[in-house]
Amino acid sequence: MQILRGSVDFGLPDRTIRLQPGEILHLTPQLRHSVTALEPTTLTVTMLLPRPDAATA
Repeated sequence: MQILRGSVDFGLPDRTIRLQPGEILHLTPQLRHSVTALEPTTLTVTMLLPRPDAATA
């Protein structure tokens, strides 16, 4: 997740992280989280999926 404009509180099981413009957060798969916008915010979410096995493609 990359914050483009605004700010968010990103809740994780053990802490909350405040993200500002330009900051990037990488998460492990299936990690429970919450996102609360603190002001009008634009962010980008990029999901990296495993490549299909070439033998089955």
